[in-house]
Amino acid sequence: MKQSIGRPFSARPSALLLALSAAAAAAVGLAACGGGNDNGSCHYTAQAINVIGQTSFKTLVSGTSSTNVNGPQGSVGLYSPDGTAAGATLLVADTSNHRILGFNGIPSSLNAAASFVIGQDATDATKEFTESNPGTSISTFPWFRRPSKVWIDSSGQYLVVADTGNNRVLIWPITLPFNSAGAIDPSQVAVLGQTDGVSGDTNQGGAISLKTLNQPTSAIIVDGKLVVADTGNSRVLVWNSIPATGQSADVVLGQTDFVSGTAGSVDIFNNATQTYSLRMNLPDDAWSDGSHLLVADTGNNRVLYWSAMPTTQDQLATSVLGVDKFGDTAPPSGSAGQTGFAFPSALASDGVDVLVADTGNNRVLRFASYLAAPSNDKAADDVFGQSTFFNVQHNDPDQNNVVGDQSVNPNTSGITAGTLYTPTGLVMLPGGQFWVGDSGNARMLRFAVASGVDGSQPQVPCGK
Repeated sequence: MKQSIGRPFSARPSALLLALSAAAAAAVGLAACGGGNDNGSCHYTAQAINVIGQTSFKTLVSGTSSTNVNGPQGSVGLYSPDGTAAGATLLVADTSNHRILGFNGIPSSLNAAASFVIGQDATDATKEFTESNPGTSISTFPWFRRPSKVWIDSSGQYLVVADTGNNRVLIWPITLPFNSAGAIDPSQVAVLGQTDGVSGDTNQGGAISLKTLNQPTSAIIVDGKLVVADTGNSRVLVWNSIPATGQSADVVLGQTDFVSGTAGSVDIFNNATQTYSLRMNLPDDAWSDGSHLLVADTGNNRVLYWSAMPTTQDQLATSVLGVDKFGDTAPPSGSAGQTGFAFPSALASDGVDVLVADTGNNRVLRFASYLAAPSNDKAADDVFGQSTFFNVQHNDPDQNNVVGDQSVNPNTSGITAGTLYTPTGLVMLPGGQFWVGDSGNARMLRFAVASGVDGSQPQVPCGK
């Protein structure tokens, strides 16, 4: 069934859906600047500088074409051989359309058309951008079922796709320059989570093991290692080398053994050793540069950080964002501010700063220089999608925490260049910019990192 715009998390486990709904309901009652129906003033909100998937910053239209995206749940992939926008390839996991859109270069015009598509019938020009069928076989179109994340490793050797609905991860060696669907060869794919290229059962239809997956939502290759957020099994798996089809993982994080997949609400403290045993709850994303590892432990409302790639089972993280210490989880209600999260589901970094898509709070937070000086419960420096750290409603440019009324901003129904609705994907760009998958608004937005607000900016009329 095709995912609707109003339910950007339909590919996620149902427990997270229910929790997000509860958080959204609780958020409506929060106080905000310019509140009520008066013509008060509001704080400035960071404005996006480009959009993909919609014809303008104020439209919400679903569809299937080279210029439409529908619920881009996961992150986008970026290959930039020289670290600049020139020669780069941008990939977007167009989740509800069961495809990946490719752009030759970083789109500079509003609503730029994709250059190619992966996963639908790219051999037929009449079908290339018009089909949105789910599929399982990797030898015949269509290939994907709700792909959540696409990644190109920094060496430009591999394309990695978290094929969430098929409970698998796909890895292709790619041909450079990577600028068309023809750069990947289906006969060379490696399949993780399944035993072949046509199956898609959860945990292979049986018991959880080191070879099975349950709705993986993130998969990345760094320094020859594969890291997968095995979301439905509430764990992160690490392969120490590029795996072949059906190969077992080498390291498991978030569970005490290799055959458990229970969502944990809190870490387990061992009085005898005075140490914690890490418990994850529906982890949605992972980011690494080979020297650091970040995991969005979504259901536990926190982000975990390792100062080096973990090498042992159940290895405790170095520090944690979103809560005071290990063993704590932040409830969705009251999770706003500079330190709290409500279901963070995407991560990005330039090796210094860290960006977190705080999905349930409809915002993106920036933690400046976090990798250089990590600490528990660090305060965010900037926010995108809201005007302050205490506003959390989606598509609420007048910031009165009542979506859709816009009584003091009548020129929009709520969607603007400065609003977000369940952001679920992030990628950093060269030159201090980033893309965010604005899933609920069926679009990708590009922001300048420097445009983030810290709540101290001068107030402006809410109608602007």
